[in-house]
Amino acid sequence: MRAIVLAAVLVASTLSTAFAQEDDEERAFIIKQFKGWTGILLRCEPNSQHKAIADAICQSASAEFNYLAENSEIPHRISKDENSFQMYLNAGKLGTPLILELETLATTGAGGLTAVHVNLEARRFYSNAIEQDARPDNPESVPRGGDLVLWEHPMIASGYGEQNVVREMAPYVNDNIKSFFAQFLKGWKAK
Repeated sequence: MRAIVLAAVLVASTLSTAFAQEDDEERAFIIKQFKGWTGILLRCEPNSQHKAIADAICQSASAEFNYLAENSEIPHRISKDENSFQMYLNAGKLGTPLILELETLATTGAGGLTAVHVNLEARRFYSNAIEQDARPDNPESVPRGGDLVLWEHPMIASGYGEQNVVREMAPYVNDNIKSFFAQFLKGWKAK
C-alpha cells in the first residue's frame, strides 16, 4: 500500500512539473509573439452584404477595443470602411502596429433564419518572410509574402432575425477581444 502511495505522489509531482514547464513555454511563446509591436489597429473588414449586421458587430467591438486599449495605454486606431492600402497607410501613423481584423460574414435563409460567422485575427503582412531554420533546399527557405496570423478566434451564431443574432454575437466577440488583449498585454508589458 505504501508503495502505491509513493508511486502516486511521484507521478503527481512529475505531472505538475511537466505542466509548469508547459505553462512557462506557452508564456514565453506568447511574450515572443506580442513583444515589440507599437500599437494595435482594429480593422472592421468592409462587407457590402448584410451591412447592418457587420456594422452593429463592428460598433460593439470598436467600443470594447477602445476601452481596453485606452485603459492599457496602448496606442490604437480603428479602421472602418477603408481598403487594405488605406488601412496600412494609416496604420503607419502608429509605427508598426499589429492588425486585429474583424471579419463578419452573414447569410439569411428562408423563413428569416440568419447565420453569422465572425473571424477575429491578429496578423501582420510580411513581404519577405522565411523560416530561419530551414535548409537551403527546403521551400520554407525561399522568401514569401503574405499575412502572418499570430492569434485567431472564429465564432459562429445563428437565429431568427438579424437583431437577435447581433444581440447574441456581439458580447461573444467582445469577450474574445478581451482574450486577445490578455495575451497581447503579456508581450506588451515585457518590453
